[in-house]
Amino acid sequence: MNINNDNKTLSSIKFDRYVWDEVKEFTDNKATMMIIPKFINGVVTCQVRTKKGYITIKEGEYIVKKEDDYYRYSSEEFKQLSELSGI
Repeated sequence: MNINNDNKTLSSIKFDRYVWDEVKEFTDNKATMMIIPKFINGVVTCQVRTKKGYITIKEGEYIVKKEDDYYRYSSEEFKQLSELSGI
């Protein structure tokens, strides 16, 4: 999804275990690791390398690319961002 915000385009992808290849492509292979817990109700996560270090993304959260870097948004934060942008 692309969002126009302050005359800048933000690209995003929602992370889950079934779109791992798309996440790696979206992040230019900066998504380096997906962790799938081997217990019930475990949360699947991935690590994304940013300019400031690594961020952990939980399944269901959004990875947003802004100005050649990556940021994590919860579903609620992403919804608010989308609403502010008029999408």
